Amino acid sequence: MTAASSRENWLVVGLRNGGEKIVREVPEPLALAAAREIASGEVNALAVLSPSTRAVFGETELGADIGLTVFLPWQRPPVLGLKFDRHDVQSFCCSVAAIRVLLGRMGDSEGGIGVLCFKLLAEIAQGGLVVGCLVVRQVGRLGGGIESASNGKSAAQQDSAMPATIVMAHRGLARHLRAALSRIAAIRGPHRRVLVGLDIDALELDSCERVAADFPLVEFFRVRPTPAGPYVVRKNLIDRATDPFIVFHDSDDLSCSDRIEKLMPSFVDPDVGLVGSHELRLDELARRVIAVRYPQDVNGALSVGPAPVQLHPSTIIRREVYQRVGGFSTHVVFSGDTQLLLRAFFHTTVRNVDEFLYVRRKHADALTVRPDTGNGTPARMRTEAPWWSDFARVKAGHRKIEESSLRRFESQIAYAFERMSRHPDEREVRGLTAHDQC
Repeated sequence: MTAASSRENWLVVGLRNGGEKIVREVPEPLALAAAREIASGEVNALAVLSPSTRAVFGETELGADIGLTVFLPWQRPPVLGLKFDRHDVQSFCCSVAAIRVLLGRMGDSEGGIGVLCFKLLAEIAQGGLVVGCLVVRQVGRLGGGIESASNGKSAAQQDSAMPATIVMAHRGLARHLRAALSRIAAIRGPHRRVLVGLDIDALELDSCERVAADFPLVEFFRVRPTPAGPYVVRKNLIDRATDPFIVFHDSDDLSCSDRIEKLMPSFVDPDVGLVGSHELRLDELARRVIAVRYPQDVNGALSVGPAPVQLHPSTIIRREVYQRVGGFSTHVVFSGDTQLLLRAFFHTTVRNVDEFLYVRRKHADALTVRPDTGNGTPARMRTEAPWWSDFARVKAGHRKIEESSLRRFESQIAYAFERMSRHPDEREVRGLTAHDQC
């Protein structure tokens, strides 16, 4: 075997407690068979490393932990708009119990080794597979190690102990809501309250009530008439929050288990008011997992010009900052987070951490994908164009926010927002179900 062909091989590794490993280096056509063989043996976890990842990978970064760890090579974050990695995300280490379930459901004609990472995340997102921890690790990071510098055990940890409220609007399938709440349950770090607002029709109520019954520490609300849109729901949820931090989350996405503990240290700087992360995109249309990176200095990127610079549902905001910038406009059903971000530019420091902490599903029913509201559609461009134009004018000092299209607008519809569940007691809640194993 030549050195060039060896670099194109995949690495399939079985891990046992105590550090013992079973290693197979094989070309891609043979890798799935190697994974099946190793997973059928006495191992605790299975790791699959693609050629692009194994080139910068260190063996010490593998461990037989319960759950799913996704690996990808570190790249320098962009300075301006978002950036897509060249290679799909295909490397992971997973508990053998989960991988056996997946391999048992897969036929030989459903793709080779390269689809396993996509299928694992898709099964989790659809509620068909439950794992303990879900984390994403960048390997080959400059400066050594695979952890972000923001994870030091210093004053940052004290700030990360501040309580936060997670707010989530839901309109869609109950199984996606259940999967999202299951991942929220496995988030490490402080979150005392989880508030969910249901923007659903009467026919969907029974299935969502069954989800609510399985998460008794989550507070559920319902808005009427429907559909109200996510910003009506989020505004009403935040109005009921009292914690100093608000954590956003979309109900068709997944949070990584270390999301809060890696975002919170940024708030040690009192000038920082809004923080997000990179995005692991679970593209169900193309059946791929894609790494999407955002600039760390959001204010600097927006100073240059219009660009997608932050994924809103990946963010945490100080509640005081949210109130200071005016909160969400409720007259729109999409892009309201963009308007909030443009207002925040003038009031606070906005950042993204150099970490992948959020799994975003791209699917046909997403507002950013649908033919009537998706990115690049006439409706979205008509909505956002005045905001970007006025943003430039406000930056230049030619217009005040309160006299521009960036000011907050209220919906003219009178919505009823009703509690569906009893408020839980005031004890700290780290996990919402028994499978918090991180």
